[in-house]
Amino acid sequence: MGCLSKFAHKSEKNGYVARFNSLKNIPVYYKSNLDSKIDSYLVSVCLAENLDDDIKPIIELFEKNKIIVDSPEYDEMVFEAIQQSIDDPYISIMYLILTEKCNFNCSYCFIERNMDQNKTNVLTETTAKQAIDFFVKQINKNKDHFEDEKTIIFYGGEPLLNYNVLIYAANIIKKYIFEGKLPQKTTMDLITNGSFITEEKASELRDLGIQISISLDGATKKANSCRVFHDGTLAYDSIIKGMRCLQKTKTPFGLSITLSEHALEEKDKIYSFIEENEIPAIGYNILNTDKNFKVKDGYLMKQVNL
Repeated sequence: MGCLSKFAHKSEKNGYVARFNSLKNIPVYYKSNLDSKIDSYLVSVCLAENLDDDIKPIIELFEKNKIIVDSPEYDEMVFEAIQQSIDDPYISIMYLILTEKCNFNCSYCFIERNMDQNKTNVLTETTAKQAIDFFVKQINKNKDHFEDEKTIIFYGGEPLLNYNVLIYAANIIKKYIFEGKLPQKTTMDLITNGSFITEEKASELRDLGIQISISLDGATKKANSCRVFHDGTLAYDSIIKGMRCLQKTKTPFGLSITLSEHALEEKDKIYSFIEENEIPAIGYNILNTDKNFKVKDGYLMKQVNL
């Protein structure tokens, strides 16, 4: 005898039902035609004499995965144990949004789609320093975690549109690391479309120790057809030009690849491109659907097969 956990949930789709305990997140699947019988069993306070043979294996899995529990007190005991095991919140990452402006007009960009085009805020040196000082203050609240790795990410829009403030902020961060206000294991990351990178900028970013990630969706213009300038022209050549500047100055960089429909069609070319250019690090981004942008049916399954 037991009871349905208060953390139990049910979802039904395409003729199947999934039940799971949200504290364990191990689902049990079964056909929808058994659901009414299972519901009747659960309503009967899970009495063994009401258990038919065709649902017995499912109920056993319910018990194993704590969809059915011994008592409500068991739920409370597990919940309290989980709460006690979670450390107090601690900040280790800061995003510095250098600007909301971007010289690209990528069709899938969630920032561009949801931004008020009449408000394009740009980070100032004053605000940048205030943000860094606030970050320093927060991480010093817990001395036990101070030496843990910290990450400061330069983001946008296109952050290189506000290059002078980026360099200003990076120099403050370097100074604070030297002074011990930031831990030695503080890294600076830059997410950029690469179109403004020159050999001079590449060298300066390299010497500051900034880790660079270039947004590129694949090895061809077709794969990058979603990445365009505001006049509609393809941005691929400008991205590759910036990437070559990084390579020529021996500036390490990785790729941030958005898995667009076209990119997924040319996945083998992506692999070859990464290998040929000796890219040491890559990250994948999936497309976000909202009221202004829809992905095609089957998109998620294509990613699974990447």
